[in-house]
Amino acid sequence: MKKILTWMKQKKIILTIAFIFLIIVFSVVGYGFWLYQKAEQSLQSMHEEITRTQPPKRVSLPPKKEKQETYPPISILLLGVDARPYDRERSDTIILLTLNPQLPSMKMLSIQRDIRTDIIGKSIVDKINHAYAYGGSSMAVETVEHFLDVPVDYFITVDMNVFAEIIDILGGVTVNNPMRWVDEGYYQKGYVYEKGMIDLDTGAKALGFVRMRHLDPRGDFGRNERQRILLEAMIKKASQITSVTKIDDILEKLSTHVKTNLTMNDIKRIIAHYGNKRHHIEQLEFKATGTMIRGISYQLISNEERVRISSILKNHSSIK
Repeated sequence: MKKILTWMKQKKIILTIAFIFLIIVFSVVGYGFWLYQKAEQSLQSMHEEITRTQPPKRVSLPPKKEKQETYPPISILLLGVDARPYDRERSDTIILLTLNPQLPSMKMLSIQRDIRTDIIGKSIVDKINHAYAYGGSSMAVETVEHFLDVPVDYFITVDMNVFAEIIDILGGVTVNNPMRWVDEGYYQKGYVYEKGMIDLDTGAKALGFVRMRHLDPRGDFGRNERQRILLEAMIKKASQITSVTKIDDILEKLSTHVKTNLTMNDIKRIIAHYGNKRHHIEQLEFKATGTMIRGISYQLISNEERVRISSILKNHSSIK
């Protein structure tokens, strides 16, 4: 057995299973041919194509040639779905990544869930996170494309509750918490989150860390920041995994909690030609104005602000 493990370590390969939070940068480490096959099987069970009601913003995806010298920019929409009993699933985390192999960094746009916009395919105006509740990943993709006027090439949808399960598998993570609070809410009553470096030693505590917003004076803005902080901590911890058993457990969790239109070939290509961008993440966020419309709270984005963010993404994606 020891010889087998030694051989596996010598044959170590990088695998990516796009998981919003192992996901962003595709950096789960795998071992050997057996694990590669296991990852491919898991990805097949996650696969879901986009069903479009309108033509995509990008007329066609770039040709997929393994040996081409240059690779085009791509975008990936990450949707964190907070599934709760007796409620419709909504994408409470919405993050768009743009990656350009010709530029030194990736753009990471956090889209506030309460932004008021047209829901494409539903012919109504509503909160942007309701698009997923109405029409799943496909409607969410088309709504984000329309709102930003930029193409979405790939999507990854993750049940937020898998956060807790994977954190437990990883043995917890350490994060730099920007503010202190005591969670006395419905989910994690009694947890104390001190300001500064703290250990989220259980999945339940990590879930409380990313769910809280009402105690944060910045509301969704603060929660989005904590989601990015946890995301980066999970990526760092996952990249240090040396246990085949742990990786197998993570793949099993992902296979039942993740949907994506990425294929294994897509992932291998992203790892090879875009993966180093994870070391240089530039974070973006809309400047929004809160308002009440017929008793419902919304975030309003001015046309100037929407164009400003759209222009940044287009420039990064070499879209004229």
